[in-house]
This record gives sequence, C-alpha cells and structure tokens, in this order.
Amino acid sequence: MRTITIAQSNATFVYLYGKLGVNMSERHLSTERTILTLKAKGIPHEVVNVNTREKPQWFFDKNPKGLVPVLEINDKIVFESAICCEYLDEVYPENPMTSKDPYQRARDKMSANYFDDKIMSVYWKAAAAKGQDAELKEEFMKRVDELEEDLKKRTTQYFGGENPNWLDIHMWPFIGTIEGVEILGGNSLPNDRFPVLCGWVARMREYQPVKDYAMPPEIKKAFRARYRTDSPIFDGLL
Repeated sequence: MRTITIAQSNATFVYLYGKLGVNMSERHLSTERTILTLKAKGIPHEVVNVNTREKPQWFFDKNPKGLVPVLEINDKIVFESAICCEYLDEVYPENPMTSKDPYQRARDKMSANYFDDKIMSVYWKAAAAKGQDAELKEEFMKRVDELEEDLKKRTTQYFGGENPNWLDIHMWPFIGTIEGVEILGGNSLPNDRFPVLCGWVARMREYQPVKDYAMPPEIKKAFRARYRTDSPIFDGLL
C-alpha cells in the first residue's frame, strides 16, 4: 500500500502504483471499513488521503456527494463504504468476506441494517454529548443489547463465524472507538452487561488487519478534537 495526501489541489489525480486506488480521509470511520476489507483480502492498493474540510474539485468529480471512501479501479468509480466492501469481495474472490449460505448472508444484512438504522442513529448524538447525557447513554446501551443477543445466538467467536467477515468489519470501526468518541464518557462497554460483545471487541483488537491499521486512542482523540477547527490533522497519522 502507498499513501499520499492531496488537500486543495484541483489537478487531475493519477495513480502512481497499481491499478486500485482509494480516495479517503485518513481515519474516517466509514473509510476504515474499506481499508480493513482491502487488508483482510490482501488486495494491493494506493490511498489518496483527502482533506475533507477543503475538498478539491476533482474529488467531487469522482463522487458528487463529496463523501469518503471512493474506490477507483481502472477508471471505474465506486463509493459508499458498505457498497465498496461488497464490490471488493465480488471483484476479488480470494479470501471471501461473505458467507456462501444465502440465509446467513440475509441474516448478516439484517444485522447490518439494524446497526445502521438503530445504533448509528443514536451513536453520534451520544458522542456529541460526550457521555454527559444519561438518557442518551442508556438508549445507546439498550440498542447495543440487541447486538449482544445477536452474537450470543450465533454461538461463534465473531459475527461472521470463527473468523471475522464483512459484518464484523462493518461494525468494528464504530464499536471499536467508543472510548475515543466518548459516547460513554470515555469508558468502554461495561463487561458485566456485554460479556459476549466485550469478548468480541478483545478478539477484534487482535485481528491482524485491525492491528495493522490501529492508532493509539490519544491520537484518535486529537484528530477528532481538531477536525472541526481551523487546523485539522490530515498528515502525521499515516
């Protein structure tokens, strides 16, 4: 993998190495899904780190929404993190991240929909309150209770079975940074309430793609603290 940063340049971007590129904001949680998929599948790629506070015009030319991540493969453009991950799994069949069983695939998509619709809807509200709103904290944990039950019923180490799959990667960037975004006031999920899910978190931290992409919590916190200021950090995190 090669990583370069382009902030305000309006020049046409040309990939220097390989045939696959990822336009992203370094350490953006949705982008992390795509990066972890690339690492898990062993796909060679190049990353272009885009300053999402001052997005260049060429980036909007690739994705009119102006959102990261964006995949570019031989002039083919794909965006939206979940779609990017699914596309990569289909185009690069080695090390598959989805089940061959149709029912399991449907079940995983239902769990992902629950995560996106029910958990993420309160995730950022609780993060904005920095754990100071007791009702938001409890509402968040009530919704995470469903994830605990989901994984318990699967009776496996991961949501994907005995190894992580796309569903684990879909949820990990957000569940794995609960301390950093201060949803629970800087605390982790309580083990007494979420023993199965906390075990999953511990195993995911040891998952090699996650370890390869890991960044110390204090640096993540600094990145998020400065993101909304006049001096966001886009370099120095690579």
